[in-house]
Amino acid sequence: MITGSNNLELEHIAAEAGTAGFIYKPFSQEQIIKVLQKVAHAQRLLIIAARKNNPFEDKPYRARAVIADDSVTLRRLLTAILTHMGVEVVGEAYDGKQAAELVSEHKPDIACLDFEMPVMNGLEALKIIHNQNASTKVVMITALASRELFIRATNAGAKGYIIKPFHPDKVTENISRILAG
Repeated sequence: MITGSNNLELEHIAAEAGTAGFIYKPFSQEQIIKVLQKVAHAQRLLIIAARKNNPFEDKPYRARAVIADDSVTLRRLLTAILTHMGVEVVGEAYDGKQAAELVSEHKPDIACLDFEMPVMNGLEALKIIHNQNASTKVVMITALASRELFIRATNAGAKGYIIKPFHPDKVTENISRILAG
């Protein structure tokens, strides 16, 4: 979606309708390329995840999860990866406030939270989730590999991190380790 608006509600509605990325006016060629590369990468990973045989197809789920990311494409990708691992996704959130509410309602084994989300960011949601339901293991998702951010999230209770752009095998490895711990 190309937009000149900074209306977060409009972005939320567009993301929920399936918008995979946003290009903001005034835009540069570099911005367009960057957004299109991000969307294409996520689409390729969704195709890879869909093609793999699912060893848990006819078996009961071994864990439950909530996913929070303001990108519907990344939520779909994480859902596909987790489902393939035998993890049931019981809720998806666009922002940290929704994530905290879903975790409170469903009490999942794991929650995947993006750092950068509207309304309430992932770090704020992590603190609420950790205080309300310490048994839910929280994994932070970020494109910013900042040591300071990792320290703050770990101190708030995060059990692991997924760095964007991510690959299904890396996500599977990280989530399996966290669920086993």
